[in-house]
Amino acid sequence: MQAQANWESILQKTEQAFCGQAKETTGPPPPNDHQGRLDVSAYLSHYGISHKVKENGAAAYYQLDHCLFDPAHVQDAAIIQDTSGKLGYHCFHDSCKDKGWKEAREAISGTESLGQFMNGGKAYAGTGQKKADPPPERPVIELVTYGELHKKEVVFPDPLIDGLLDVGDSCLVTGSTGLGKSLTIDAMALAVAAGKKLFDRFPISEKHNVLLFQSENSMRAKKTRLSAMVDSFKNRADHQDYIKALDRIFTGMIGQDPRVAGDILDPAFAQDLTDAIQATGADLLILDPLISYHAQDENDNGGMRKVLDRLTQITGEKTAVILTHHHGKGTHEGQNQARGASAILDWARGILTLTRQKHETKKLIRVDHTKAGNFQNAPSFLLEVDGPCVFPVEADVLVPPSRAVEILQSIGGRTDTKNAFVEAITSQCDVSRRTAQEGIDRAADMGLIRAIKNGRVYTYEAI
Repeated sequence: MQAQANWESILQKTEQAFCGQAKETTGPPPPNDHQGRLDVSAYLSHYGISHKVKENGAAAYYQLDHCLFDPAHVQDAAIIQDTSGKLGYHCFHDSCKDKGWKEAREAISGTESLGQFMNGGKAYAGTGQKKADPPPERPVIELVTYGELHKKEVVFPDPLIDGLLDVGDSCLVTGSTGLGKSLTIDAMALAVAAGKKLFDRFPISEKHNVLLFQSENSMRAKKTRLSAMVDSFKNRADHQDYIKALDRIFTGMIGQDPRVAGDILDPAFAQDLTDAIQATGADLLILDPLISYHAQDENDNGGMRKVLDRLTQITGEKTAVILTHHHGKGTHEGQNQARGASAILDWARGILTLTRQKHETKKLIRVDHTKAGNFQNAPSFLLEVDGPCVFPVEADVLVPPSRAVEILQSIGGRTDTKNAFVEAITSQCDVSRRTAQEGIDRAADMGLIRAIKNGRVYTYEAI
């Protein structure tokens, strides 16, 4: 065991301490750390490590009150940073000679990112990466009264998707696993990029760039779906408009894999999203699904709100965002079918709730506009899944006139009240009373069944 060393001797032996016994940092820093020079004093103070700073021109020495690995080693240890920003750790005791910066960092902060302590100094040698950006300026908060706000003249841009999504706003698309959420948002992305009416009901006034990150579909799946989606428009007069729109939809890739996930609260991934939005000029960001872009407990309101508020900061005032989200278990209705914390629903300005619509031969999705934000709730509508794409269909697909005739015949070919007929249809087709009534009226209008009015009562007979 060496005797306690005089601290001044460390300053006199810079080369020996840093290049000899001290283990240096070589190569790039850990993956999630922003490039730059570590502010060692801020880092140590943040974790409650008492220290003194000394410099000799070749390096800065952050003398610790005691060794990180043996408290008995008093004032014999230091973190060393040379003029390039390279880091080392040194203790004068033989038992600690194998301890370097890597071990010191793990003892102080574990695996937590150093990003917040990087001050934009010289990057680590040999990495070729840029300096860390300075922290953003704090916004100026202006106080105004409601009266002033009421009188303020503001020209608002046209909605991104009229009736559904404003510029810079948020929309949640929820549904059960395997229902067709990804197909639905692909259709939404294409409509926004093409400037075409979405699902034949939501106008889009101009073409927009779209950035879509997804984590579930492989290259084969994406290529197959993309080809089918393009093929579905081949007989339309505006087919080429959709082909051109494909070049306004951007997606992330890692090598040849289009599956990209990350944590919105991770500064590095948040920067990736910010850079991607700026590089593409995206007016719409789509993340599919939400669970792949955070590491919080989805039932924790506080944790989920942090994630979503950070996403709002990333997208800013000009980029709208659509998230897909899974339904939970249980018998909830409407927007409450979405699983997890209520903060998720509160954050979204609009919500489309997707549920499976029962049908004998078709795969149908019922879409309910369960939260409308700045718009009126749109009437519910149906999408049909046709291979790897979706398209809107009329409600009469649920109770076509021929089906109404079949059901009437199944209950004897005659019913003395419309209510009995309606109940038979709702039971066999799993539809609402309104849809059943509309199916009966269409069959009667086409002359497939006979409606006999007696006062205010209708009798129905098969023909």
